[in-house]
Amino acid sequence: MNNLTMPNIKNMPALNIFITTCITLSFWLLHTNQSSSQSAATLLLLFAPFCLFFIKDTEINKHNILIVTFSLIFLFTIYNFLVLTQHEFNKLSLSSYRALFFWLLFPIASILIWKSKPSKQWVFIIFSLAAIFSLSPVIRDYVNGYQRGFSSGHPIFWGDIALCSGMIAFALRSSLPENKWANYLGYVALCCGIIASAWSQTRGGWISIPISFILLLSFRSINKLQAAFAIAILVVAAFSIDSIKDRISYTFQNSNIFTEQIKLGSSTQARLDMWQAAFIIFQEKPILGGGFDSYRINTKELVEQGRVKEWAAGFKQPHNEYLSTLVTSGLVGLLILSSIILAMLYIFHRFSKGSPYKLAGYLLISQFLIFSLSEIFFSTKLTIIYFCIASALIIYTGLKEDDNA
Repeated sequence: MNNLTMPNIKNMPALNIFITTCITLSFWLLHTNQSSSQSAATLLLLFAPFCLFFIKDTEINKHNILIVTFSLIFLFTIYNFLVLTQHEFNKLSLSSYRALFFWLLFPIASILIWKSKPSKQWVFIIFSLAAIFSLSPVIRDYVNGYQRGFSSGHPIFWGDIALCSGMIAFALRSSLPENKWANYLGYVALCCGIIASAWSQTRGGWISIPISFILLLSFRSINKLQAAFAIAILVVAAFSIDSIKDRISYTFQNSNIFTEQIKLGSSTQARLDMWQAAFIIFQEKPILGGGFDSYRINTKELVEQGRVKEWAAGFKQPHNEYLSTLVTSGLVGLLILSSIILAMLYIFHRFSKGSPYKLAGYLLISQFLIFSLSEIFFSTKLTIIYFCIASALIIYTGLKEDDNA
């Protein structure tokens, strides 16, 4: 088979076509850096009541760990609702909880995908075209004279999910070994994802790239020569970007290793100050947290007391998922969130040795964990939507591969 095989829609019930189309379009729109992607995902949540009728038809019940993951997500949603109601309501707290509510997309998307039964070719195409569509904000910015994706939405979130889709599409090209065009398309998707990430100037994405290449190398998706060549190209490309050169130059010019005086860029220093403030706030209410608006409220008091620098109070959250969760919902919240991630990791781990879906799952989890060091990725609507749909697609195809083995 030399051409990509598309789903045979003549043999698909109209409902399955509709479901597959909704999920696919919602996922693709995430990569165009437009708010319409979140509106489309909101429509998917409307399927929630109907999903209960599909469970018996999906064969999903025989996968106990998947049911456990669903339960943990329901627990996480309910627990955070209690966190919301135990503190004063305001626009920020309601918005933060509304974002976490999108975790319900994982069970919804999983059930709908099992109902519509997309082929592995179609799943590969979904990730590949998603990464390619990530170039649309780059083109739009270039034409309009903007930078970083500022002509539309949030550049950090867009750049990181574009990179993630590129890496996953590249890994999944080996799921179609008989198809030479899949191999080429995987390389194109990877290049597009890296270009979008570089354009967005998000450091979280750059940090994840070496880890991703190590995973690709360990699964023999690439060889050592290809990995070395790719990293060399990325290093050269990185140092050709003015913003990166300026940050490195600033640090060296304002630092003295002999006097142990290091002056970081404003973005990096701001994050360190925010993390310091978040840790102080967490210590006040370590078990259950202080609510979704506790960081903004408490940093103002800490600044007045002279315990943290003033610009730490200029943000609504500490730009670190782990500290943000500790501040808002405490150790209990972080424990439940960690349990969800570990449950998904266990599902990926159970896939057959060398499975491209195991590699794709590992890439997804590892990149999101790294992204979360400098931003909030498990508690922001856009990235939660991406994570839930991407996880559901990978888990479905991985489990079906094992069932058919």
